[in-house]
Amino acid sequence: MINSYDGPGRSGTGRQYTLPVYFGLPNRPYAVLGAIDVDAPVGRLFEGSEATTTFKPAVREAGQHGADAIIVIAQGVENRGYTTTTFANANANTSFSGVAYGNGFSGNANTTANAFGSSFTTPNRRGQARVIAIKFL
Repeated sequence: MINSYDGPGRSGTGRQYTLPVYFGLPNRPYAVLGAIDVDAPVGRLFEGSEATTTFKPAVREAGQHGADAIIVIAQGVENRGYTTTTFANANANTSFSGVAYGNGFSGNANTTANAFGSSFTTPNRRGQARVIAIKFL
């Protein structure tokens, strides 16, 4: 879990791993160990302290491979399909009136109805980040 990362070289933790998280190049030489892709709910990448949860898996993965730090190289949002929700409402009213006379019957029925509906579609979005795990030389 990363405690904060609002600038280069801020510290973060991933279970037992504590690694600096850089948003630019570190000021010392390093070797790249590999890249790690991270998915997160939209907002987690860009909201203040909530964004820190995005990099937990990356810090953990980098720490398991002996990294000394991670560098965030890309952040973005991707659409992964759409969800449509539909609402509908209908009602009807029938009235009947009639007259009975002798062996006959005469009547009238009136039915009125109305209906309305609506729907909306929203994109299913996920935040993504790519980091590289580095080892200082």
